[in-house]
Amino acid sequence: MAPTRRSVLRSLAGLTSAAAVGTGQAAAQETETDEEDPATRLATRTDRIMDGLSWFAEEYPAAISAYREAAADVLDAVREQGESVPLTERDVARLDREIRSPRIDIGWPYDVWWSEDERLWRYVPIDWRRPQPATAGATPLDGDAIQALRSVTTAFADTYERELGEYFRGAERERRFGRSTLDSIERFNERGDAVMVVAGLVRLYRHYEAVASERFVDSTLSRDPIRSALAETFVADSPEQIPLFEIDYRRAGFRDTTHRAVVYSDDIAETRVQELYRAQPVSTIDGAAVANDSVRLQEVTKPLSVDSDRIDRCYVVVNEWTRPAAGYYSSDLPSQPLFVQRYTSAEAAQVARETILSRSGISRAGGVTVRLGGADSEPWTPFYYPYQSELWSGAFRRVGPHLLVAGVARRPFVHRADGWEEPLALSWVWDGESG
Repeated sequence: MAPTRRSVLRSLAGLTSAAAVGTGQAAAQETETDEEDPATRLATRTDRIMDGLSWFAEEYPAAISAYREAAADVLDAVREQGESVPLTERDVARLDREIRSPRIDIGWPYDVWWSEDERLWRYVPIDWRRPQPATAGATPLDGDAIQALRSVTTAFADTYERELGEYFRGAERERRFGRSTLDSIERFNERGDAVMVVAGLVRLYRHYEAVASERFVDSTLSRDPIRSALAETFVADSPEQIPLFEIDYRRAGFRDTTHRAVVYSDDIAETRVQELYRAQPVSTIDGAAVANDSVRLQEVTKPLSVDSDRIDRCYVVVNEWTRPAAGYYSSDLPSQPLFVQRYTSAEAAQVARETILSRSGISRAGGVTVRLGGADSEPWTPFYYPYQSELWSGAFRRVGPHLLVAGVARRPFVHRADGWEEPLALSWVWDGESG
């Protein structure tokens, strides 16, 4: 039975916490310029993708743990300082909205207060002090308390930027939130307004509790699906359609590393995401979604795999999502596969290329020109190869330390319909060739 679309898209393989050692990290830091030749541009962008997938496979779990630990430090500090705030009976009545005048949210630069009867301050896990008589001239928090809160909120933003900033935006937003909230708490603290100090502490607690939650991480800092800055590297600069990529990343070592995910850009709204999951494309990374056909890309490319001096590899299916006039996604969604192998050097990748061409049954396809990019892009090498007593075809290209294989299929190029490569035009491969 063919796998369902949802099971394919949601699947995750095992993972490890070994440190990634991507040889393309230096290239990833280079600035692409118009002077770069197409091959260099394609190699640089492919390096970024492979480095990013290596990070998601190997370093992401530790980065998320550090992020959550930093958020826990903020929550601990808020609890500690909140338990020291002196409250009077009148303060409690104001916090419970039993006293409506004067407005207790005046002076905040945002909507900090809760709705009537919610009494949210009672539902955060802070052991507030029992009401006591007012003390003239006292501030709810001392100066060290404010500074302690600034320290942990700043440390949280720093951790966000250090651990996740290369692939996720949001660190600067968190920095602004902590700074502005504590600025307001400090102003009310100087006025001796314990109620508004409590309101600010509640705001802090609920925010950091939310950003550390599983729901937030799964939706905003997810590694499956990948919707981060890495997704933008996969997508062509000006795609005519919105593509979705299915990827299976693998890295051999003392402990094999794998990561399965779907990749798409943030401009796909959540309602469209659900349609993507319900859709049935012509092919998936685990085989075609048609009856009696479950050929997996990972299997059909085995004759094109060379382990020697290889760092990592990635299987990719580029899906060209279209929206018919009827308002739902077509069941006939064109897709094209890519197989990326990264080696220790350009020389090692070239040796891998020659190794493939020297294997029994593999030969160049004469009389065929395959260009993935503009009309002036460098041709890829079309070839035939045997797989399970059938003759398959594809095209490959060596750029830098990478060996790229595109368009593997049973149908030979001479019999393919015009525009068969159009899904690939939505991917980084096309931009790298024609930019």
